[in-house]
Amino acid sequence: MIKRGLWLMTFVLAIVVASPEALAAFRKPRVLLAGAENTAAYLNDVQAKLNGLGWFAAVDIFNTAAGTPSAATLRQYDAVMVWSRDSFSDATTLGSNLADYVDAGGGVVVATFANSETIAARQLGGRWATGGYNLITPGGGNTFGPAQSMAAISAANDADLLVNGVETFNGGSSSFRPTTTSLLPGAFVVANWTDGKLLAVASTTLPGRVDLGMFPVSSTVLGGAWTASTDGARLMGNALLRTIRPRVLLVAAEASTTFPPDVVAKLRSTGKIGIIDTFDAQTATPTLAALLTYDAALVYSNATFNNPGALGDVLADYTDRGGGVVLAVGATSGFLNGPYFPTGRFQSGGYAIMTPAGLITNSAATLGAVAYLAHPIMAGVVTFSGGSFSARPASTVLAAHGTLIASWSDGQPLAATSVRFPNRADLGFFPPSSTADGRFWNAATDGAKLLANTVEYVVKPYVMFIHSSGGSVAPNVQGRLQGLRRFSAVTTFDAAAGTPTAAQLRPLNAVLLSSEASYSDAVSLGNRLADYVDAGGGVVVSTFANVTNPTYPSSWPLGRWIPDYQVIPTAGNGSEVTTTASLGSIFQPGHPVMLGVSKLSATNAFRPPISTLASATRLANWSDGLTLAAVSTRKRRVDLGLFPPSNTASSNYWNTRQDGATLIGNALQWVVNSTPCPGDIDGNGAVGANDLTILLGCFGQAVTPGTCAPVDLDGNGTVGANDLTILLGNFGAACTR
Repeated sequence: MIKRGLWLMTFVLAIVVASPEALAAFRKPRVLLAGAENTAAYLNDVQAKLNGLGWFAAVDIFNTAAGTPSAATLRQYDAVMVWSRDSFSDATTLGSNLADYVDAGGGVVVATFANSETIAARQLGGRWATGGYNLITPGGGNTFGPAQSMAAISAANDADLLVNGVETFNGGSSSFRPTTTSLLPGAFVVANWTDGKLLAVASTTLPGRVDLGMFPVSSTVLGGAWTASTDGARLMGNALLRTIRPRVLLVAAEASTTFPPDVVAKLRSTGKIGIIDTFDAQTATPTLAALLTYDAALVYSNATFNNPGALGDVLADYTDRGGGVVLAVGATSGFLNGPYFPTGRFQSGGYAIMTPAGLITNSAATLGAVAYLAHPIMAGVVTFSGGSFSARPASTVLAAHGTLIASWSDGQPLAATSVRFPNRADLGFFPPSSTADGRFWNAATDGAKLLANTVEYVVKPYVMFIHSSGGSVAPNVQGRLQGLRRFSAVTTFDAAAGTPTAAQLRPLNAVLLSSEASYSDAVSLGNRLADYVDAGGGVVVSTFANVTNPTYPSSWPLGRWIPDYQVIPTAGNGSEVTTTASLGSIFQPGHPVMLGVSKLSATNAFRPPISTLASATRLANWSDGLTLAAVSTRKRRVDLGLFPPSNTASSNYWNTRQDGATLIGNALQWVVNSTPCPGDIDGNGAVGANDLTILLGCFGQAVTPGTCAPVDLDGNGTVGANDLTILLGNFGAACTR
């Protein structure tokens, strides 16, 4: 009777609760396949392979043998992959449109045969051919067979995103590839075929460009093409991701028509930002649906917003959904005599960082004290002059969650971030430069970098690897994470030599913790990390910091960290297990922490010896049933039963051509972007009917290990009444900070 009643409750709640998909926290990119193909099955095959990765919100097709996508069509996408087996409908117009698209911040991957054909109609023409957009010298012809695979990757390119997770690649009996090995200026080889021909090429001068010396169609539909059971889809997906940079909406209440184009031009000049669109917030307010098609919004004003309250509400909603928001003068502080800043929930809910209390103007100022020189917002920012106008906040007061990164020469705030909102930052200067008006910031100084760095920061987290390992461990982990191109900066801290201060941790969005020897002060470290999590930071703990190794009795955090902040408990834990193991069961394959993780093995898979958890959801196990990944149900915490360095640091560690870096990167992004939400079993950012259905299907079952492991909300090994109480107590909640 009870069970029937609960299922009835599920049915009723499913009717009244909004669709959980609307609460997804991450914007997946949209890509276009612009292949010149007269065989529809070939285009569909490439689409299916990329869709199978689960990385893209859309993989659309435009047959360029039958037509040419317009510039407006291309701008709808974050990246385009183009190839030709047949002639382009209009190679000249297509080439010029793609060149314009790259200039505007779009990403373009050119694959065989468009980068190798001798037939002009199958090469990209127009401004593409004449403007220096090629990487591989065109017109060199094609090589067919014998079967080739990917050659060993050099140490210099080992961590490059292009080859991340590409373990095997077989080109099939035809192994279609360019004959030439000649590169154009700025291009470099990341991967070769086994015969030395070009397989993957990137650019040092065009951040939105990659070439693949492979034909994208697989053996599923074309005999002799790349073997579909190998990592060709991963290689193509990586290539597209490598060309993509943050997509940004410039939201300006602007009296001048010349100022927004200047801001766009300055952002584009850095190469850090992708497509940039502008929105006139003096005449209208962007909708949440519109904002969610961008990674970040840069908001400024020198006129009144059309509806400051509505704008504040939608910016708060967008921030809650994971969108990056940068406010600059006068949206940070008002402008002249007008209240030119967002109000509504943005102000009442505490999303503002700088205090909107008017401006100081017409008093020249320059870059002053920098509180955090290593912060990614300050990367490459050496000089900054505000010009004779130098509009800057009149108040030095920041919100309690604000962190001052840099000041003007008179002490007024120039750049600030938030410990509460990792996707928020404020800039205390007016974005248009002296190019638009001679009174504004000097375009010969580093204002463009300051703008672009800040926008990138609210999209890509700033993380630290805290360790107690010597030798090559820290450089290896740092390099692997940097290679993913997901983080604005990755720094390291040796906790065997000292304990990071609260001030050092404060500007970080997340921390990866590991150990190989005793910490300098395990109690202080545990207390400091607990404080950091309480303030809004995210912590990923990996082996050996979640193992009680008796050889190193202080190699895991102590103090206030135990027990409330643990996921894999050290109580009852013993020495690590060191035998060979591989990826075992994935209990939640759709969870963001597990996205793109399909293979992982190590000769010595260092991992905790117990399978119990503390108030956590199990995501995946090793092949022997021991925990590989688990997410706390109460805090911004993930535990990995994985020692972070790859086998390029030591042959015993995880296979560098597999998915260890992806798993670690996913975990760090998860603790940055997620909010603890007990009962969110499916990981969609809300507690709803689907979570209740999953729990009821597992009710009464012992689950450690087992397929119902993610449902064990209290971590006691059984799905029972307490788990149901936790879920129902949070039912209907959206997980926001």
